[in-house]
Amino acid sequence: FVLLFCTTPSDSTTNVKSVHFEPVAPTSAPFDCSAGVSNWEAGWSNVKKSWCCADAGVGCAPKCMTGSCDATCYHDVDNKGHADVTCRERISWAKEHSEILQAKTLQGAIVLVNKECECQCSCAEADFAEPPPNVGTCSIVGDHFQTFDGSR
Repeated sequence: FVLLFCTTPSDSTTNVKSVHFEPVAPTSAPFDCSAGVSNWEAGWSNVKKSWCCADAGVGCAPKCMTGSCDATCYHDVDNKGHADVTCRERISWAKEHSEILQAKTLQGAIVLVNKECECQCSCAEADFAEPPPNVGTCSIVGDHFQTFDGSR
């Protein structure tokens, strides 16, 4: 209940009244966000997408499409026209030259460039692993073979 204090302007008296309110039943959600979730992009209205994303965290459009480590990053860090290089190239350069990186490590350069080139390309340390050494190939020349024990 609520107490109301009311003053009558004509005689300046104050009256106290109590008012009782019935609780309002909660309303149902405007959308069932679990219905049709497997086909939400094509099957839901924009209003349902918006409501379900905001209220239930379902049916949210991806923020971006990130490419591989060899995708182009168009972020011109120093405004000197050094854009249009791959994340791999940018990381290799940043590892040795960036004044932002204190330790000048591969991991530091990866973190820096992945942030600068977010939604364009992304790299991990595995992208910079050294390939196994080329051990070469062996060839057999001639038309006969002899074993170490002299047998054929």
